[in-house]
This record gives sequence, C-alpha cells and structure tokens, in this order.
Amino acid sequence: SLTITDSEGTKNTGPLKGADGISSYTHIKYSDDGETFTGIGNLASQNRDDWVAGYYSSATTVDTEEPDKSTTSYTRICMKTAFKVIPGKTYKLNTGYTASDTAVRMGYTAYLADGSCKRAVLPNYNNASYTIPDDVTHVRIYMFSASATSLDTWTEWFESGAVAPIFGEPAELLGSYPGAWMGTLVDNNEVASLTFSDYTWKKIEGEPGADGEPTGITVSETEPEEKFVGMLWKNTGTTSGLVQGATYRWTGEEWEMYKFSAVNIEAETFKGYEFNGSIFCSEFTETISDFSRYVGKMRIENGKIQITCTSQTRASVNDSWIPGPERTLTLNYEGLGFSENGVSELLDLSNLQALFSLLSGHKFSSDSNATGETWINGKPIYSKVINYGAIASTGENTTISKEHGISNVENIWIDLSNSFLVASGKYYPIIRQQAMGKTSSVSWSSSVHVRPSVDASKIYLDIGSNANFDDSYITVRYTKTTD
Repeated sequence: SLTITDSEGTKNTGPLKGADGISSYTHIKYSDDGETFTGIGNLASQNRDDWVAGYYSSATTVDTEEPDKSTTSYTRICMKTAFKVIPGKTYKLNTGYTASDTAVRMGYTAYLADGSCKRAVLPNYNNASYTIPDDVTHVRIYMFSASATSLDTWTEWFESGAVAPIFGEPAELLGSYPGAWMGTLVDNNEVASLTFSDYTWKKIEGEPGADGEPTGITVSETEPEEKFVGMLWKNTGTTSGLVQGATYRWTGEEWEMYKFSAVNIEAETFKGYEFNGSIFCSEFTETISDFSRYVGKMRIENGKIQITCTSQTRASVNDSWIPGPERTLTLNYEGLGFSENGVSELLDLSNLQALFSLLSGHKFSSDSNATGETWINGKPIYSKVINYGAIASTGENTTISKEHGISNVENIWIDLSNSFLVASGKYYPIIRQQAMGKTSSVSWSSSVHVRPSVDASKIYLDIGSNANFDDSYITVRYTKTTD
C-alpha cells in the first residue's frame, strides 16, 4: 500500500496494483463488429445435425469421417469436427442438461499435431474443467448417456433445450483473435479486462472499396463513349488512323496499340518492340558500281542466320545483269558455314579462340593460342612463345634445354620467322651466326651459332662457344592429339 502525508493529513491508498517496478499495462483486444470481442466463447455446437452416433477411439485420426460406434447402442454421440485448442489453456465442459446432473456426461478425445490420437478423456459431469496438455493441438467432444436408447432421444433433448453442450473457450482468449477493430486499454491491472466498454476502439480494416471498372475487351465499330484508364477496345470498324481488327488500350488521353495480328507487316521503322518466335527475312541489293553489284536475301530463324547472294556484273549500263555463282553464309550453333556451287565448308565454333584469331588476326602469347590455321590433317594449329632467357655457352658445341609446358602434342616445330635473340639492345634472327670478320670456314669453337630444335616436352639449343645473348624468344607451332 501507499501512504501519503500532506498538510491535510495522512491518507492510505490501499493495496497497489501491478507488479513491482511496473506502473501501467497496455492491453489490446480485437473485435469484428465493434460491439463484441472476437472469439466464440463456446466451441461446442448446439445443433443436433453437427453430431453423429458413436465416439472417436484411440485409433482414429482427426480426418476420419465416420466414428467408431455400436450398431445396437446410441448412448454416445460426438461432434463431426475437431477443434483447434491452445496447449496449457483451461477449457470448461458442460452438457447443459437440465433434467438431471447425472443423466448426461461429456468428454473429449485429444489429438496430436500429426493427427494421431493421444487419448480419450473419460466423460465427466457438468462444469468439468480440463487443462490442455502441451502436445495436444485438437480435441473432439463427445457426450454419453445411458438413458439415450436411440438418436431420436438425443434429437428430442437438443430440440427441447434439455441438452445445450458447452466447450467453454478460456475467457482470456476473447478478443485475442485479430479482427476489423482494435481496442486499447492502459491501466495498472496485469490481467486484461473482459469488459468491452473499457477499451478505446479504432477501426483498422477499411470498408470495401468501390466496384472496379469492368474487365474484358469491348468490341465495337466505333470508339466507346465511356472510357477508363486501361480499358481495352477491339476496333472492328474503319476509323481513320486506327487498324481494323486491332485491340487498343486507353491511356487516359489516347488509344495506344495493345494487340493485333497480321500475316504480313510492312513498315518503315519499328521502335521499342520485342519479337519472340518470329522469322525475319530481308532482300537486299548492294551496288558496288554501275557494272557490279550483290543481290541476295537474309533470313533469321530458329537460332540461325543465313545470307544468300550472287555477284552480278554487266559490260555497260544498257546491258542486263549477269549473275555469278550463288554463295551462302550460315551462322548457327554448329559453326560458321560457307557454300558455293554445292561445295560446303564449316568452321567449328566450339573453339572460339580460333574464330577470334581468324577474324582479328593472329596474336602472339606466352599461352597456347590458336592461329586460325589448319594442318594438312585438318586439325587446328596453335602457337606459343617461350621466353628462353639469357644464353651463355660454357664450352664448345654446348646443348641446353628448357621445357615448353605444352601438353597433348601431336606435331610441333620451331617458328623461326617469329623467334629471335637479343644482345646489347640489338635483335638478331636465329640463324647460324659467325664471329665478326670471319669466313664460313671458321671453326665451330669460334662460332656464335644458335640452332634450336624441339620435341614433345622440351626446346633444345645447340650453341657455339662465343654465343652470348642477353635474352631469347622461341616461338613454336603445334597440333594437339586431343583435337
């Protein structure tokens, strides 16, 4: 309690509400109609049609349509549906039987989350309370009476009001289910009030909106008088500036093309359109001079671009054009093909590096690089530049070697035209070099000779006794066994 002493005396406020350290509590409840809390309070149906003879046994799941029942006894009836319950909450069972406190009893069958039956709670008398176990998610109510000899007995009891079953929802759950209205209450009570008027209510779900515009497509020969943004209209008339048979959409200011179908379309330009599943064809005439031109057509279809043309010539501007052989260039997922007079060639695009080398010119690299050329067996030719480094002979007729790092070699040879030596800032081709001022009869020992050779794994250099170079580059060309 709290005692206050001032100039007027001492007053005691009585017991304080709320837990220690908490001065107020905010409670929230919901309502569907703005007049009552959400929740139905009583989960049991008082309509006889919702009950069937028998009761659900321990082997019966929530989804079972017919209960276990005796063919000779109608002492038990159960509800057709099972209720979802909240574990740990306490529910009250009451048959509402008015003739006798012992004539009708009530119980329930409990089910787990997977639908399997946990157990049947034995029937009890009126006003029995049950706390739902932690592993139970659903229950099904049944009633028992030794005085019920047929379903007609139960029907009479329901209709007369002698039986009014109740499976009471815990009071604290009232208003806890979200609804169209939300009520708030701030007080110093830890337990929320169940008096509807204690709360301040606000509607949180708006009224249904106005009916939308009609859907579908309006079909008419003339423009609809009443229009709305997004409206679709199929023009079946001959209105100037509009395509007959096309569907238009109203933007709020004008009709824009929405959809139309045509076998052939002829137009100067198309902008901002995406075409899917289309075939593009185009005929062309490329004039080179008054006496030479190319005439052909291009077709794009199913991932393939095909250009067919002939070269045409004439002796004078008054003569007729004389066509040459027809040539066809085809690009698809298999490669780039070329044909003339029935003879075809295909460049395999699986090796894109070879294509790029062919189109842009061969590039030298310290990595394996396709040249775009082919060997006599039809296999692609590759090249690689090896920086051999400084060369210094240690004796007469010295041979040195270095691995070139190329695998799967089939044929390999030295590309002398793209190999060279460097000494004192000068560049020398790799040939038999003689000492300055000497003749070709000079002995091997005085030679600056450098002679390269190569096999599947190494590059070899035979060098003379005076062969000293600051740097060297050896280019090899080769084919692969894997092609």
